[in-house]
Amino acid sequence: MQVAPSATMGEDAELLISAAAGVTHLTANSQGATAQFIPELNMIGLPFLFENAPEAWAVLDGPFGDRLKTRAEETGLNIIGFWDNGIRQITHLDKPITTPADLEGVKIRTPPTT
Repeated sequence: MQVAPSATMGEDAELLISAAAGVTHLTANSQGATAQFIPELNMIGLPFLFENAPEAWAVLDGPFGDRLKTRAEETGLNIIGFWDNGIRQITHLDKPITTPADLEGVKIRTPPTT
């Protein structure tokens, strides 16, 4: 195995294209970049979607995760597993955000999905 750290072989989107073409054999990508190939992945990045990590893993280890794997295969990719960087959270300097209603009037900066 040859390890290429720190985006030396490209950013997420480039690595996914390379993997689909069979040039790169293994890559660990974010949900945002991978959703360019599998749009359904955008759903798992929504805040308040899961109560906790075990619930998220149950979904990804079940029929929905199987569907994502099937969709990946249709694009030339093979998902060998799911990983996380924590469940999507929303924080605010002045108040707790515990329900979607707490977001009324709040401006949100979101990371890019590409």
